[in-house]
Amino acid sequence: MGHGYLLSQFLSPWTNRRKDEYGGSIENRARFPMEVFKAVQNAVGANFPVLAKINLSDGFKNGFTEEDCLYVCKELEKENCAAIVMSGGFTSKTPFYLMRGEVPLKGMIKNAQGFAEKATMRMFGPMIVKKYEFEPNFFLNQAKLIRKEVKSPLAYLGGVDSKKDIEEIMEAGFDFITLGRPLIHDSNFLLKIRSGEIEKTGCNRCNECVVEMDRGGVRCVL
Repeated sequence: MGHGYLLSQFLSPWTNRRKDEYGGSIENRARFPMEVFKAVQNAVGANFPVLAKINLSDGFKNGFTEEDCLYVCKELEKENCAAIVMSGGFTSKTPFYLMRGEVPLKGMIKNAQGFAEKATMRMFGPMIVKKYEFEPNFFLNQAKLIRKEVKSPLAYLGGVDSKKDIEEIMEAGFDFITLGRPLIHDSNFLLKIRSGEIEKTGCNRCNECVVEMDRGGVRCVL
């Protein structure tokens, strides 16, 4: 239900311009995503855990908001969602709202297919792909708004950098933590945190791992 894909497009007023029962209010915009969620639950059975990933916000004006997110999370709670993973950003408009840190534009241009795409990326890339400064636990304040109102298990995502960050999230009452780049950098990140070998990830948020997606697979370049 996040990142600008189909269900996210229904939820976001920026993309959902429908005038029928699937557009307008958040109740209507959430109708199709909830129908999909219930259909998946029915297909796999009551004993199979179904998680939902949803934006805390799209990250731009007139998009999906924290208030919208809270409504959908409460609807998911009513349907006994096994856990809700809270994320953010819209791939076609604010792709690095989720990533934060450096924008590896040179590598993205190099990976572009054909002269026209490369030229477009060179000319408009700095305007299209906005940079968002990285800070540890950058979604935490938004996520706390949901934690305050929703009892379902919640998975925190966004800027987990260190043992201190993990402790802050767990103390705030979240049930799970999702990790990306720290584990790409070092798959033993959590084991080393637990053993005391390290206090912080070696990932510097260069985001070159994003470029590597189109070079045969995700990997850390450090």
